[in-house]
Amino acid sequence: VRTLLEKHKDAWAKDVAGVRGVKWVGFERGFAEHVHMNARDFIDHASELFARARIRHLDLLEVMPHAAELFQSLLLARIHTLRLWRTELGDDEVRALAASPHLANLRWLELSGNRIDEGGLEALASSTNLPALQVLVFTDNLVPDPTPQVGESDWNGEPCWRYVTESAKQLESRFGKKPWLSSLSLNPPARHEA
Repeated sequence: VRTLLEKHKDAWAKDVAGVRGVKWVGFERGFAEHVHMNARDFIDHASELFARARIRHLDLLEVMPHAAELFQSLLLARIHTLRLWRTELGDDEVRALAASPHLANLRWLELSGNRIDEGGLEALASSTNLPALQVLVFTDNLVPDPTPQVGESDWNGEPCWRYVTESAKQLESRFGKKPWLSSLSLNPPARHEA
């Protein structure tokens, strides 16, 4: 399959790459399922994008000016993984994300490198709109990363240490159990597995 993909990926990606704003197309199991684009282009052209391919993994840029409108998009219901890395999101935008009724299928979320503080983190932890969320990537924000920490592996591949953070324990005591806060799985689902 990899040899076929390497040989034909440009031709196979052409239809999806033809949607305005698509900067990159990624494949899973031989199908175009992952795109990288600006938030405005996703809002304006998501219907066309989904008519051309079963997109499940989405990386968005320039989200900040369009966050409120983006998180109200019905087409986000098709997304399993969402990367909003270094998009300058703050607490208000994360509150809009957490309040979105269209993210029930979201399993993996990256919010690293933003300006999220305690209010945004609490909005995520208290949200009932993210029931499938298993993995949160949250490094480099205004508050410390609350997600489970796993240390280096020994020669058998087992982690030398792992623990649930104090922040996660406090959030769960207030808002209930969340897999992204307390799962100590040795192998949390990778993005393409979500």
